[in-house]
Amino acid sequence: MRVVRAIAWNTLVEALRDKVLYLLLFFGLFLFGASRLLAPLALGETKRITLDVGLSSISAFGCLIAIFVGHQLIFREVERKTLYFLFSRPIHRAQFVWGKFLGLYAILALSVVLMGAMLAAVLVAGGHGVDLSLLQALVLILVEMGILSAIAILIASFTSPILAGLFTLAGYLIGHGSGDLTELLARTSSPVGRGVVEGLRWILPRLDLYGELLPVLSGTGWSETQLGLAVAYGTVYGTACLLLAGVILTRRELAL
Repeated sequence: MRVVRAIAWNTLVEALRDKVLYLLLFFGLFLFGASRLLAPLALGETKRITLDVGLSSISAFGCLIAIFVGHQLIFREVERKTLYFLFSRPIHRAQFVWGKFLGLYAILALSVVLMGAMLAAVLVAGGHGVDLSLLQALVLILVEMGILSAIAILIASFTSPILAGLFTLAGYLIGHGSGDLTELLARTSSPVGRGVVEGLRWILPRLDLYGELLPVLSGTGWSETQLGLAVAYGTVYGTACLLLAGVILTRRELAL
């Protein structure tokens, strides 16, 4: 764990040096401006529009941070030749993967917390209350960012930075539409087609589980069972991605 913590801390410091948090400043300005511009058109639904724009923006900006930071996590170490120095020490490549993941997830978690605080501040400034459903929505976004971090690490373990960024973005977009596979499975009569769709349901991330805004917009929130299942799914899927990334990196030949 000492090795993993050291790698995670180094990854976090490098991300902060890349001025990723400037995105958060832009997020705050964007959120405040959007809420003020849309307020006259809200017809009494200012809080709902602010929550809708704010939570969707937190998820989208988190994805951008994961892409900008995650796509070069491993390639940068190879380019600087520091990866060879690390692996010459008694450090397992799986430790390197988990350290990189924890560092990336730390910066994403920090970003989500700061953006959530900005959203709460905008709501309070507009005269609206903040309830438990907002906190639950932020927890689900944190789980979503964990899945996205694991996907970014997995893709970065075997491809170039450009492709890693593109594939991470594709995973985010496809994941939010993966819930439609259930409906497609019900309409598919071909055994081969059903097998393909069923396989995609297991492979593709179910990020649609974390993008539902109706419970927070209505103020009802999520039940403990729903939150528990969402967290359990994110934990299992993210762990599977990281284990696979460790296997790929272990088998990968790194030439000087």
